[in-house]
Amino acid sequence: GGLGSPARSVAFDPRQPAHIFAATEKGLFRSADGGEKWTQMKSPGSEIFALAFSPSGILYAISEEGTLFRSTDQGDRWNQVNA
Repeated sequence: GGLGSPARSVAFDPRQPAHIFAATEKGLFRSADGGEKWTQMKSPGSEIFALAFSPSGILYAISEEGTLFRSTDQGDRWNQVNA
């Protein structure tokens, strides 16, 4: 499957470059094959505006309201980062 709408943000896992993550207005998606196939992920909250990876492989997501979330397991589980 494809993304279904334009990506707002795209992030590549620095440890596994074929793993791509995208935030769209329809939700979060990931691909394990360089973008050939996409699957929808569980979103950590409201609409996600931006995604980024740390060099150690932690995935960060920022909601439109400015809430920061982090995932250490490729987006399977999310934790809110307290300010």
